[in-house]
Amino acid sequence: MGFFSDAFSRDGYVARITEKVPVVGFVTAGVQAVSGNKEQAARALAQCGMSTAGAATGFLVGGPIGAVLGGAGTATAVTVVDVMQS
Repeated sequence: MGFFSDAFSRDGYVARITEKVPVVGFVTAGVQAVSGNKEQAARALAQCGMSTAGAATGFLVGGPIGAVLGGAGTATAVTVVDVMQS
């Protein structure tokens, strides 16, 4: 398979990046669920939920800049844990 077909697969780069983006990851989870990828949908839902919670907490503490930092920090932490478990 080529780069683009792998990038857009259920475990591809695009799916793994978008599932960590606050709110956007919920759409990724929905697409995964409709496609029958229940395990990937659950993963996307969990990771997006954490980054969305981080962004919301960051916003409450530091406004828009806090939201960006909170979402990015949570997404980075989730990625590190994900890599360590692989």
